[in-house]
Order: sequence, then structure tokens, then C-alpha cells
Amino acid sequence: MKTEFDVIIIGAGIIGASIAFELSKRGYRTLNIDKQAAAGFGSTANSCAIIRTHYSTFQGTALAWESLFHWRQWPDFLGIQDESGYARFVETDIVAVKHDQHEFDRVCEFHQALGIPFEIWDAETLMRKMPFLDCRSYWPPKRPSEDGFAEPVAERVPGALAIGVGGYVNDPVLATHNLQLAAEARGGRFLFKREVETVLRRDGRAAGVRLTDGTVIQARVL
Repeated sequence: MKTEFDVIIIGAGIIGASIAFELSKRGYRTLNIDKQAAAGFGSTANSCAIIRTHYSTFQGTALAWESLFHWRQWPDFLGIQDESGYARFVETDIVAVKHDQHEFDRVCEFHQALGIPFEIWDAETLMRKMPFLDCRSYWPPKRPSEDGFAEPVAERVPGALAIGVGGYVNDPVLATHNLQLAAEARGGRFLFKREVETVLRRDGRAAGVRLTDGTVIQARVL
């Protein structure tokens, strides 16, 4: 294996594989290093894989909104054939329940500025549209060992933000595998069952890594 790359990415979950895909498309020589046996086998495998747009920053909201359209055309976005198949984006509406620390107005402003469809529901509307929900308020959350755990603190939640787009990816591990193949098709490399022991530095900057087996791999970006 080569011991010098433009970029080393520690981790090969959905985020690490996405970074590799985007950078490899731009001509960077990337290497993902992961202690797991395959891409997406870490925390990604336990993800509920929600595709949502209600984030606390404008940049995060805009990025999620743009990404939603890529999920809708996932195979075309990847540009590769995967014999394992492709992850599927299941579209549903999203309802975010409001609580005392929810940046409700700010999130609504972001959605309005970006043209993301949404509605503001009061508690009565939420109960009417989703009668199966327990609309009592349990905020703030408590640990099981605390007094009052699982006991409501108010008869109604303050309301909810109903967003007309969103959903979930049916198989986050398969989605990560799709991204790995797409990155590899553009020159990206992946190294599994290997762990980083030390981040190497030169002139005050990251310069590579040393693995637990003693292998040294250099890179300009980590």
C-alpha cells in the first residue's frame, strides 16, 4: 500500500465515506482508516438514518436541504454500479416537537429563507393530526435514576414544527458501502481493521499518522 496521500480520513462511517467521495471527485488522493471490518460498521450501523432539515444553523439547514435532492437520485449521484444494490430514501413528513430550549423561530426563519415547506402547529393541531401521540410534555429529560423519570411536567407540549420534506434511509450501512465504491472508483482507498496510534506533526501541523502496527502514512491533510 502507498504510504503517502493528500488526505487521511480517520473513520469510514457515513460521514468519512462521504468526505472521501467528495474529495476524490476533486482529484485528491484519499485514504480512510477504520478499526472496523467494513465501511459503516461503527456508529453508522446504529443510526436511525433520518434525513431532516431542522438544524440550528443556516449553513446546516442549507446543506441538509441540498443533500435531500441527492438522496432522491442516489444511484445517479454516486455514478457507479453496486452489485449489493443501493440504499433507498423513504420520504415522509417530519414533525419536530417544540420544547423550552427549541430555537423554534430561528429554525422557521431558515426554512422560509430556503423555501423549505413547513407549518407551525399548536398542541391542539398536533393532537388532531397525530392522535396516537402522547402530547404531554416531558421536558427536560431525566435519567432513569432521577425522581420524576417518565412523569409528565405539563399537560401539553408548546407545539410543533411540521416539515413537508424528509424521511429516512432504509439501510445506512449499505449507503456507506455505496459511497465507498463511489470513492474507490475515483481513486479513494480504504484500510480496515487498522487503528491510528499517533497523529504525526511537522512545523506545528498534522503530517500523517502512525498505526498500531507501526506503519507510517503521510498526508498533507488529516
